[in-house]
Amino acid sequence: MTRLLRPRLLPWHLLVIAICALFATAGSWQLSRHQQLLDRNALLSERLVADAEPYPVAAEQYDPDASAGTPRDPRYRPVVAVGRFAPEHEVLWRSRAFDGQPGYHVLTPFVLHDDPTGAAGAGRVLLVNRGWIPYRYAEPEVPAFDPPAGPVRVEGRLMPAQGTPEGPLAAFAPRDPPDGVLDTVARPNVGRLQAQMPWPLDRFVLEAETLVRVGGATDAGEVWATVAEDGLDVSGGTLRLPLIPPAPAPEGGPHLGYAFQWFSFLMITLIGYVLLLRRRLFVPTRRG
Repeated sequence: MTRLLRPRLLPWHLLVIAICALFATAGSWQLSRHQQLLDRNALLSERLVADAEPYPVAAEQYDPDASAGTPRDPRYRPVVAVGRFAPEHEVLWRSRAFDGQPGYHVLTPFVLHDDPTGAAGAGRVLLVNRGWIPYRYAEPEVPAFDPPAGPVRVEGRLMPAQGTPEGPLAAFAPRDPPDGVLDTVARPNVGRLQAQMPWPLDRFVLEAETLVRVGGATDAGEVWATVAEDGLDVSGGTLRLPLIPPAPAPEGGPHLGYAFQWFSFLMITLIGYVLLLRRRLFVPTRRG
């Protein structure tokens, strides 16, 4: 034991301990990310198959600040809202990709009517994520992405509006200017967008799955947009924009494999260092 505590070895011991601590921390972080993914998958499996609620009821029942998975958490809950779009106040959520191509998501304010089921929602306004448009959306061959006019029924998933980035990596997150009118945004931050809206915004975002333009009393309505499942082709004017991405699905993710790699590095370092010390300190050297 005294051989291991020789002063000349202490810096090497400390270096190996620091490296092992780094590997253990990285592996534990990947395990926590894997558990977060499992929790998300369970939440998706539970909520995406639930019956849709009228948005005014959901807005009173759920809290945008609730932690994920808690009873008042709004994430992925199916809702339906009836109202009119206000495209003159819409903004584009930048850095959104679809089918490997860069673009935007279109965030359009939606002014609610009283729901036909009796849920009073008139006057409430929330942002509806109508889907994806390509980065070069202004080119002549790209179809327009105006919302349907008149009364519309929107079916989709409820999500909490995003706020200012927080946490140790917040300084590296993209940000919007603190004041002025925004045409594009880094995230759907209702608090930042409120200053340029003529009405108070609810702190939710409705991710649209289906838009149905409501007709007369005997008209079943026109399906304006549905989920895009085929490959992307915005040429020729045959495609209606925005493209609504498919609903999120459970996924495996790479985190468990990464955790195994980090813990493997930890074991290799420990075993290699022990073998090196044994060879240098405890195995007699043969002399001719």
